[in-house]
Amino acid sequence: MIFKSYFDGASEPDSITVATVCGTSEQWCAFEAAWNQVLDAHGADYLRTTDAVALQEGFSTEKGWDRSSVDRLISDCVDVIADHIEIPRENVDFQQRPGLYPITLSILLNDFVQARQTNSNLPRSVTELCATESVSFCLKRGERLGANWYHLYFDQGEPFYGHIDDRMRHPKA
Repeated sequence: MIFKSYFDGASEPDSITVATVCGTSEQWCAFEAAWNQVLDAHGADYLRTTDAVALQEGFSTEKGWDRSSVDRLISDCVDVIADHIEIPRENVDFQQRPGLYPITLSILLNDFVQARQTNSNLPRSVTELCATESVSFCLKRGERLGANWYHLYFDQGEPFYGHIDDRMRHPKA
C-alpha cells in the first residue's frame, strides 16, 4: 500500500501553520477523479481559493467568472471534500467512513521562542518543528493502515520539504 501526504503552509505575523492531508493511493485517486470532474463541470483548470474569492488570475471577470460562479465552484469543491474525508468511529453523529485525513498544526511564534529558551533540544525553527511533527503523524497513520511506501508532497517555495530532506539524507536517519 502506498500512503500519500500533501503539505501546505501558511504564515501569519504571529504564527506558522502547516496543513496536511494524507491517505492511501486509492483514496486519493477517488478524490482526484471527483475533484477534476467538478473543475471540468465549471470550466476551471484548478481552484486557488484566494484567487477565486478575489476574482483575480484564472478567476477574473475577464475570464468569465463572477461571484456567483465562483461560489458555485467552491461549494461543489467543498462537497467533494466532504464526500472523501474520513469520519472516525469516535464521531457519534455520523456513520464511520474511511477516507482522506486532514490535520493542521499551528505554532505561535512567541510561544516557540519562549519554549526554545527553556529547552534547547527543540528544533531550531518553527518550520522545522511543523514539518517533523506533521510527517511523524503521517508516518504513524500510514503504519497503522499497513503502508509499505510513502509519498510526501510539499507546496513549492516553502521550507518544510528542506527539513524532511535533511533528515532523509542524514546518515543516522
